[in-house]
Amino acid sequence: MPTAADALVRILAGSGVTRVYGQGGDEFAALIEAVRRSGTMTYWPVRNDASAASAATADAQLTGELAVCVGHGGLGDETLLDGLAEARHSRAPVVAVVIVGVTEGAAESGAVATAGRVAAGEPERTPALFPAGASRPTDAARPTDAARPTDAASRPFGAPPSLLDRVFDGALRDGRALPEAVAAAMRASVEGDGPTVVPVAAGVLRAVAPAGAQSPATSPVIASRPIIRPRDADLDVVASLLNTSDRVTVLAGAGVAGVHAELVRFARTVQAPIVHTLRGKEHVAFDNPFDAGMVGRLGLGPGDGAIAGADVLVVIGADYPLLLDRASDATVIQLDLHGRQLGRRHRVDIPLSGRALDTLRALQPRLVPRRGGEHLERWVARARRAEASVDPLGDLARERAGSGPDLVFAVASRLAETDAVFVVDAAALLEGAARALRMNGGRRLLGAFDDPAPGSALAMAVGAQAAHPDRQVIVFVRSDGGAAVRRGIEGIGAAGVPVKVVVFGDRGAAGLPGGLSTHPVGRAEQLVPALEAAFDRDGAAVVVVGAAGLGPRGS
Repeated sequence: MPTAADALVRILAGSGVTRVYGQGGDEFAALIEAVRRSGTMTYWPVRNDASAASAATADAQLTGELAVCVGHGGLGDETLLDGLAEARHSRAPVVAVVIVGVTEGAAESGAVATAGRVAAGEPERTPALFPAGASRPTDAARPTDAARPTDAASRPFGAPPSLLDRVFDGALRDGRALPEAVAAAMRASVEGDGPTVVPVAAGVLRAVAPAGAQSPATSPVIASRPIIRPRDADLDVVASLLNTSDRVTVLAGAGVAGVHAELVRFARTVQAPIVHTLRGKEHVAFDNPFDAGMVGRLGLGPGDGAIAGADVLVVIGADYPLLLDRASDATVIQLDLHGRQLGRRHRVDIPLSGRALDTLRALQPRLVPRRGGEHLERWVARARRAEASVDPLGDLARERAGSGPDLVFAVASRLAETDAVFVVDAAALLEGAARALRMNGGRRLLGAFDDPAPGSALAMAVGAQAAHPDRQVIVFVRSDGGAAVRRGIEGIGAAGVPVKVVVFGDRGAAGLPGGLSTHPVGRAEQLVPALEAAFDRDGAAVVVVGAAGLGPRGS
């Protein structure tokens, strides 16, 4: 007979969702079976709630479409929210269905029970899908005194509550309300609010509908895609300023995704060097004669200089904590789709709310093309010299040591396919990724860039490969993640995905799964053959970089 899980699967499938990430276990059995019966969806088992959230995040980041994960309430909900940290920062459209009343620890030990049965010592009862007295679905979906996740869940990572919309404060106890609750969560996610959480009381997914009962109909949830740009008067003010400024610099972040041509045209018109953040690298650092490198400690210096030397700084889609002394004399224009981001990280003189694509297209006809930009030429030339001074592949050819992890990233970048997906774990590896990985417009760069948990990138790699089974996925991790890294690699093997794993440090090599193709690198000259052999394999492979001088300090 149809259950609430079947109703959930129908609304997800109707909106184009084809994958659900979560653990196995009795509490998810009804959902797993409903997914199997659907014939159009796949349930991807992962090792814990954080992994489910990380995999769904990578899926959503790559496809730009809804991704779904399931997890536990109570202590497990905090773990789930840890996994959603990257989704929150990147506003990835992820919906997390949280089973409230069963902790992750209880599920892993097999002691699965509803919160009510545990408290009262009563036998388990299957709740009704349409309880008496619920005149309409939303009646039962109102906040109740049911067990709910911790208060910290409403403001994770110091963010406003709206960034992780809980949809309903209380756990849903009425299966009839589930489709509408999930539809509301999906709508919030696809419209740019980022990850959303739907708390569901234990047992509701197993609830059986009475004979003849019909689940409420819901329409497919599709992003509205409106045109959003500032007012004409505001654009006129910006154009007037840019047309009379000789030292314009652009700082671009992830918000410039999909607008490469418009961004380059804008920079050419106003003769501005383009500095990018780490998240903006994949969207900016290719086919771009105005690229002045990365900002901050991951950059090589010219990016910071281009910002400090500007009289007008245009920040587009970047959520970067810009230091005021880098642009203390500049007029700061900030453009962001989300108005609440304006001025959140730095001073802003002219705030603009709108999409980068819509705004740049509306601004371009108002601009007067400039020529011979000394500011542009200076900082682009310095960026090129800085890049030439950091040449790990040249070091390898000259048999000169000292390139460290940059060499590993550079060789991997040279050997990787043109549409490869790179996933990076741990802050110690970000410098090598930022400097040595080469983007081309087809490649992607993902990672747990904000307070990463050990092994989270491995779960992201599973989600990336599930979303794009025909693309090459390469993940870089450190062995000092310990058991979490080993379990993550085991999870890749269990999932049967052909992810290529590069492990820095050999401290965890002895504990790697025996069934995976493993390629040790004990000396620098073994690096290229090992990576070639791993990348050429059809299935998963692990390269363990244990050579002195090739790993980050402490690996």
